[in-house]
Amino acid sequence: MGNAQSRNCGTMDHLHHLEQQDPSIHTRMQQIEEHTMRYIRESGNSERAVVTIPVVFHIVYRTSTENISAAQIQSQLDVLNEDFRRLNSDADNTWSQAADTEIEFCLATVDPDGNATTGITRTSTSVNGFGTNDRVKFSSQGGKDAWPASDYMNFWVCNIGGGILGYAQFPGGSAATDGIVCDYRYTGTTGTATAPFDLGRTATHEVGHWLNLRHIWGDGGCGVDDFVGDTPTSDGANYGCATGHVSCGSTDMVQNYMDYSDDACMNLFTTGQKSRMQALFGAGGSRASLLNSNGCGTPGGGGGGGGTCESNELTLTITLDNYPEETSWTVVDDNNTTVASGGTYGSFPDGSTVTEDLCLEDGCYTFTIFDSYGDGICCGYGNGSYSLTDASGTIASGGAFGSSDATQFCLGSGGGGGGGTCPTLDFNAYTITAYGGQDVGNSFSIQDGGATLFLEDNTWKYISYPYTVTANTVIEFDFQSTSQGEIHGVAFDNNNSISSNYSFRVYGTQNWGIGNYDNYSGSGWTTYTIPVGSFYTGSFDRLAFIADHDASPSNGNAYFRNVKIYEGSCGGARVIATETRQIDPDLGVKIHPNPTRGELYTSFYQQESRAVTVYVRDMLGRTLKVEELNATEGLNQVFFQVDDLSVGTYMMTIDDGYKAKHEKFIVID
Repeated sequence: MGNAQSRNCGTMDHLHHLEQQDPSIHTRMQQIEEHTMRYIRESGNSERAVVTIPVVFHIVYRTSTENISAAQIQSQLDVLNEDFRRLNSDADNTWSQAADTEIEFCLATVDPDGNATTGITRTSTSVNGFGTNDRVKFSSQGGKDAWPASDYMNFWVCNIGGGILGYAQFPGGSAATDGIVCDYRYTGTTGTATAPFDLGRTATHEVGHWLNLRHIWGDGGCGVDDFVGDTPTSDGANYGCATGHVSCGSTDMVQNYMDYSDDACMNLFTTGQKSRMQALFGAGGSRASLLNSNGCGTPGGGGGGGGTCESNELTLTITLDNYPEETSWTVVDDNNTTVASGGTYGSFPDGSTVTEDLCLEDGCYTFTIFDSYGDGICCGYGNGSYSLTDASGTIASGGAFGSSDATQFCLGSGGGGGGGTCPTLDFNAYTITAYGGQDVGNSFSIQDGGATLFLEDNTWKYISYPYTVTANTVIEFDFQSTSQGEIHGVAFDNNNSISSNYSFRVYGTQNWGIGNYDNYSGSGWTTYTIPVGSFYTGSFDRLAFIADHDASPSNGNAYFRNVKIYEGSCGGARVIATETRQIDPDLGVKIHPNPTRGELYTSFYQQESRAVTVYVRDMLGRTLKVEELNATEGLNQVFFQVDDLSVGTYMMTIDDGYKAKHEKFIVID
């Protein structure tokens, strides 16, 4: 097969191949697109540390010529760093939006087992031409298996054949095939590198795809978008170096790395392209786990810092649901710097358990767990859960949330004073009194020498406990229930009226009270640390405990153990706030008439009044319409005119920033 004379990228062909194998990739890519838009809207211009991506090169060769040298590999790595940091010697001022993407690449020094590595694997094969069907990514098919995509960018070099220079996998695909592939003749700047593609820009182009960039012309005509606002609209690819070429009423950006120009013509990414790439590394981003990789660290160090922790040791345990590829997490410090992260976990079996060890200095942090689909990790599609613990107990736990569940906490001296241990309530020292006229019996007992109060059968009790709740007040207790009732929780109060705005619900079937901590798994003991002062302050005279169940039979119960009330911190970790994004009523989006000839009505439910964004996309995920609406609590009905859309199938997405709802519709003649 002769050398290519015009650039030919196989990424879109590869995407179509993946869609045929796994149609759900379209949904995952759409979720990533929604996350990208939120990131750009909310934090696209914020400062962040430079991202460094560990790279492993897999050289798969049939002849000695295809077995390219380490020097050629290094030349390719050098080009990636120059191009992505805008340090390339051919950078010019033709386009003012040219940007330093603040993304760098390092050759891996640690392999997946923690051993030292050169960052290069070499595999002899009998295959003469791998094509774009991913055979090169599997040892069983004559290629080389990928290293974990959560820690490395896999870069395969082989004889692709067919005039294809390279191809990449967009975010959202399988971890087993994640990475980029370049033909050995179009890798680096020395050795086998072949003009006019001998300056390493094939890899720059393909890594752009791997970081969620589309071709500059959007793989369509003038009406098709590449999802970037500062790249001129174009009607197709440019070849050679067609500077000054005009299409769609503007000059084409033929120097952009995502066009099809020759290597010597390319020299920039734009600010808009930078934002799209950086979104992958923001909180909940699909490539955020790379921020926590030890791939370019010290052998034997392991992930999460490695070695012996001389500060605060924490353990994060995640039981995954049936969609582990949707789950990720971050720990961010007070400077909004990500100090630990993980996920997504697409390479893990459904329902498996992941344990992450963290080592954090004294200070205050925010732990956030994300679900990219917006339905948490329990309980619709598997019984997932998570817990973050330290030596003092549970810092955060749960599983039933929407798009994310965030907990702020402080460690050591950062906890705001106090330290030491706090006394637990001795229920034997108090009179247990019926509360609020709701209590229907005397079904309670004091257990564990006074440490535990047990309630059952629709029982509301309080103890006299004069206390001024300040902004720093925290209540901590262990909770367990062996029979779910309607409301299980605790409350401060200063009358006898059962105030829902003072009551914290941790379990139950009724939506009553403050529900931010309603995440009890249904079995075993769970420690709750609730920052009462983050919700209300004031003077109170009683502390109430609730095991409400009006239904017959009245058999709900609740155990409250080791109850502590304190200001600031108490020993190790202090939780200071929790935000749970609840799931919307799962009524989705209803569209009628469907199919439509140009007019349609959309109905959807909202839990509360808030701004929503409506997207209309085609089946390639390209955004065709965007509208901002002010939705009200309850049922919303909106009229849309879509007679400017061609005959075909489209996806409408309604995103309120917490959860996105989707529905397909069809336009007919």
